[in-house]
Amino acid sequence: MAMRASGFCGRCTCSVGGDVMAVKFPHVYVQLTGEDGNGFIIVSRVSQALRRAGAKESKIEAFQQDATSGDYSHLLATVQDWVSTG
Repeated sequence: MAMRASGFCGRCTCSVGGDVMAVKFPHVYVQLTGEDGNGFIIVSRVSQALRRAGAKESKIEAFQQDATSGDYSHLLATVQDWVSTG
């Protein structure tokens, strides 16, 4: 995937290949490695973690909309833009 000079992939607002955007909720941690890699499960786990952290429902809905607006790589990049992962 060719990146623009800005560090964005050009198809979305993800920061593929670079640490361009600050994590929106850096205090929210979601373990990805060693867990179910199904995209819907990942979106659900992140949404639950955001709720537990007190995020507004509008923010959670925005995350869900963004995460599901592209392919699997976009979903993972979106998760990493929104929360801390491991």
